[in-house]
Amino acid sequence: MTRDYPQADLLVTADWLAARPEKSGLHIVDVRQSIPQYRIGYPWGHIPGAIHLDLKQVFNGRVSGVPGSLGSPSEVAAVLSRAGLTPGEAVVVYDSDGGPAAAQAFWLLEALSFCDVILLEGGFAAWHAGGHPISTQVPVIDPVQLPGAPDTNRLATLDWILKHLDDPELALVDARSSAEYAGGHIPNAVLLAWDESLDASPIPCVRDANTLRAPI
Repeated sequence: MTRDYPQADLLVTADWLAARPEKSGLHIVDVRQSIPQYRIGYPWGHIPGAIHLDLKQVFNGRVSGVPGSLGSPSEVAAVLSRAGLTPGEAVVVYDSDGGPAAAQAFWLLEALSFCDVILLEGGFAAWHAGGHPISTQVPVIDPVQLPGAPDTNRLATLDWILKHLDDPELALVDARSSAEYAGGHIPNAVLLAWDESLDASPIPCVRDANTLRAPI
């Protein structure tokens, strides 16, 4: 990356990934949701060597009853096991374009003690636009044993937030859109809208650091 971000190494470009010899030392993870009627998604073309991780199986809401919340530790471990992913390995995650699903997977893997997780900026759209090869071949995956449970220090529950709302050390960020924030938000939360953090090009990428709007 050429832009001056505090942790620019957490983002890589499609050209950088394509230049890696045989993607050595990397696991590439596709977290796009398939749209069969339009033949869009992993089965109809993905980055060569990438595996598919269905986030709906992980964030299934069955524990809390809240849609999109994390499943049980055993369910999460089973999904990651089938994907052949274990901590200690470098992982590049991508979604369709802007990055919300990839960012969710990034958090998940970090919470599971993966220490080297990277996002593909621009996602599959950037890969395709760059003219890089696309494959429909599904890699053979050997299931692995995923040790431990998610790091609860990386998960803020409703009860935890309620107990810490007045804590001056708490930085509570609302990443929804400006309209959603204006319609109601958690007290003391500041806005850092995800869509306003991306540029307006056909392939959304992170805006330059000096153009990002300060949270309000």
